[in-house]
Formats: sequence, structure tokens, C-alpha cells
Amino acid sequence: MNTENNRRPHHKKEQLKSNLSRLQASLKAMVKDERTFENKSKLSAKLGEELDLDPSLFRKADSEHRKVLNQYLQVLVPTTKAVIADVQMELKALRSKVTEKDQKIKVLKNILAERPPTQVISPPEKSTENYFFEYEATCMLIKDILDKNPNFKFINNELYDEATFSGQPEIISTSKRTNAYLRWELARTNTEKRLEQLDPEK
Repeated sequence: MNTENNRRPHHKKEQLKSNLSRLQASLKAMVKDERTFENKSKLSAKLGEELDLDPSLFRKADSEHRKVLNQYLQVLVPTTKAVIADVQMELKALRSKVTEKDQKIKVLKNILAERPPTQVISPPEKSTENYFFEYEATCMLIKDILDKNPNFKFINNELYDEATFSGQPEIISTSKRTNAYLRWELARTNTEKRLEQLDPEK
């Protein structure tokens, strides 16, 4: 009795090996004959019919039969190729969006890099009012851009881009060029805090 029980696992293993070998041969023959199927279910049904196997064996994702089937699936079921093509199109669209965002970031870097240091700016007295209006508008524009790009961070008064391919922060602008904006941001924050303190409803 024990001898018979010991033989059973070995027999099942040999049977599985034989079935997989037959399955592989059948799939290769289908590819050679350029046969195709509308979907995976119809392919599984045909294999089950030809090999006298339960088609459910091919539906189990972790089964040995499914692993062998997957090697030929793209060729025998053309719609699988269509799905892959759709995924590739989505990836292409995502790459396009990333490229567009990189262009916007590049423009911002150029704006910040080309702005002259505030220490050398000496507007004529008659245009002082216009100068401060433009200064305020420029700072507000930069703040809007920074708010939309959380990867831009100030470190020791220098502006860095933390979303780089190397994983290391890349400097965008030195403190010499960012001081004017940071002073404006600090003054704006302090003013808002004072207004909150004076507001009795808060």
C-alpha cells in the first residue's frame, strides 16, 4: 500500500511533464501554421479539445500550463498585440506631457538665471513707482510658478530642482539672484501674520 502511495506523486509529476511537452508541441504547430484566435478563451478551448485537457488549467495565472501558453499568446491572439499597442500609445502621451513640463521648467530656469542681481538695479527716480509695481508683479509670477512646481525648493537661500534623473538636487539659481524674491516672500508672510493678529474674528 505504501509503495503504491509513494508512486503516485512521481506519476503525477511525469504526467504533468508529458502534458506540458504535448502543449508546447501543439502551440509550436499552431504558430507554424499561422493559426490565430479571437481571444484567449477560444485558444484554451481548442487546446483542451486537441490535448484532452481541462481548459480551466490555462485560466490559472500560476499554473504551469498557463506559463507555457503565455509564451505564445501574443502570436496566437492578435488582440493581445493591440492591447500592448494601446499601452505604448499611453506611454507616448505621458512622455509628451513630461517633455512639455520640462520645457516649462526650462523657461522658469532661464527667467531666474537671466534676472540681474538686485544690487545693481537703479531705476530712475521718476519711474520708482512703476519699478516697484513691476517688482511686485514679477515676484507674484514667480510664486505662482513655484506653487505649481513642488519639486523646486529653497536650500540656504538657493533654488534647487529636486526632480532630476540623477536623484540629486540641481541648482537653478544662487542666493545672489533669489534674495530679492525671498525678501519679498518674507515681508508678505509677516504682513499676513500681523493682519491675522489684528483681525478680532480670527
